[in-house]
Amino acid sequence: MFIGSFTTEGERTLRRLRSQLPEPLRTFIAEYDAGLDESVARDHKCDFRLRVLQELAPKDPDALAVQFTRYDDLREDQREVVEAIGRRGYVVVRERKRSVVGHGLMKPTKAAKAVEDQIPFSFNTNLFTITWKKLGVRPQVGDSHPERTDEKYCLYDERHKDYGYTPAYVAKLIRDCGTESGFRALLGTAPRDKMTGEWVGQPPPSATPPWTRTRPSSPESPEGLSALRPD
Repeated sequence: MFIGSFTTEGERTLRRLRSQLPEPLRTFIAEYDAGLDESVARDHKCDFRLRVLQELAPKDPDALAVQFTRYDDLREDQREVVEAIGRRGYVVVRERKRSVVGHGLMKPTKAAKAVEDQIPFSFNTNLFTITWKKLGVRPQVGDSHPERTDEKYCLYDERHKDYGYTPAYVAKLIRDCGTESGFRALLGTAPRDKMTGEWVGQPPPSATPPWTRTRPSSPESPEGLSALRPD
């Protein structure tokens, strides 16, 4: 048994290799991991243990070599006899949708709209910005390592120098902001009803102009006059 850990150089290499994976695969892995319940994700039964055995290619004459061939690349006569090709095994695959850069990722405006559509409160890009800053899903603007994101929720686009947000992040915001208490806890302010525009619950102090706030009357002031006097 061999137990080891990554060196700093090994970690950089691992990050570089991971960045070369097809983006749909990275997105799938991130969304799958984000969708796991905490009780499942932290259970030792879900630990992934890999055993690697190095061995030479088999010399057994009965061993079959497997070749993957795209179905559309076969000639008509090959398609007819594909099951009788012989001792050289084939796995025939049909054409599927090719990898697309940024597939499934959303810009802030679209992500904020997707959240607002699923909660009873108004939710705009300003609030969306507050969430990624508080949750730390991506670096701040101007960071020297913009690629260091939480890949479950956000990926950096090096070509366009911006970020795309995953459906898993939208789903998280919908869960966290779907109630008044959750909205206040994450965003630090009261929500507004998206239909009426009215504050839900106690409005924030900034919602009441200073000159409309009531303060106790002094003996020198007529009753109620202090409510009209600006602070």
